[in-house]
Amino acid sequence: MEPPDYFVGTIFPKEFAPHLGEFIVYFSAMETEMNHLIWHIAGLSEQSGRAVTAAIPYYVPRATLLERLVETNVTLEADKKKLIKLAHEFVRIADYRNRVIHDEQVWYSPIHKTVGIFRAETAFKPQGPTEVSIEWLNWYSGLSIAVRFRMQQYRLQNSNWLLDEHFPWHDKPLPVPQKTTQVQPKQGKRKAPPQSSQG
Repeated sequence: MEPPDYFVGTIFPKEFAPHLGEFIVYFSAMETEMNHLIWHIAGLSEQSGRAVTAAIPYYVPRATLLERLVETNVTLEADKKKLIKLAHEFVRIADYRNRVIHDEQVWYSPIHKTVGIFRAETAFKPQGPTEVSIEWLNWYSGLSIAVRFRMQQYRLQNSNWLLDEHFPWHDKPLPVPQKTTQVQPKQGKRKAPPQSSQG
């Protein structure tokens, strides 16, 4: 097996790059639709809506705002449940994005082609890793697309909003990738990034 080509000074394989890029693009599009949905449910003009959502840069408060607007402004219980589920899925995806961007890269498994990343506070509060692989990035990209289109369907009153069988997916959901058997390394035993040469 040919060893992977890493980004310089990291254990992050370069073959992940296009999949990571796609995920970030799809997340951004979903986040934009989330803002439009908030404006719509709040009954705000675009200008007023932008003033509101621009003042809430963090994803959890924004999802909380959506949930509260749904509870007060949406009449049908079925719609409420689905919109709140979308808010929860938005948080789930946004949290994964934050983990990928901000967490410490600790190990790479060439067998599973997976990077294990840990929050900084893991040294003080033990917790398992977030796993990053092409399969996980593609799964979160697919979920981002599905959530975005579901938000858009409600906002535009598209009849596909009523299709509930695989909600929030439209068709059969992508299978959730399996986590590997990697265990959390003890403090002070974390694997150093490989040395890379440029050229």
